[in-house]
Amino acid sequence: MMSPPPGQPPGGDPYAPYPPMPGVPQQIPPQCYVPMQQAYTQPRRSDDTLAIVSLVLGVFSWFVGFVFWLFGLGIFMPHFAFAIPAVVCGHIQRSRIKRDPGGYGGGGLAVAGIVMGYVNIVLSLIGVAIILLFFAAFIGLGIIGAAASQ
Repeated sequence: MMSPPPGQPPGGDPYAPYPPMPGVPQQIPPQCYVPMQQAYTQPRRSDDTLAIVSLVLGVFSWFVGFVFWLFGLGIFMPHFAFAIPAVVCGHIQRSRIKRDPGGYGGGGLAVAGIVMGYVNIVLSLIGVAIILLFFAAFIGLGIIGAAASQ
């Protein structure tokens, strides 16, 4: 009988495993490897709807305010109708994020909507105060002028 070629196990089958060495404990490989599966958890959805609404209302309040100022209709102040809901929606979203940080997102959007809404409200109030002072000055000058003409 011929010996197998070098590098091949005895017995002739090139794919057969080598026989165990005497005196060495044998490790039995598992017959079938099944990877351990992780428990299925539904991914948490980041809900940032109110943050987006806050940002859109904040931007829109600036746009409406600019358009009304551009056409000389700033006294009507319709941008309050968008700035106040921008602030409210932004604060609601921020409180949701603080309560459940993993379930809600859009913190930066909410802050941007809040800031734009508050700045728009403050500037609008300053504009209203200037308009009221302007009319008060005219009324005062009219009263002074009427008193001086008598």
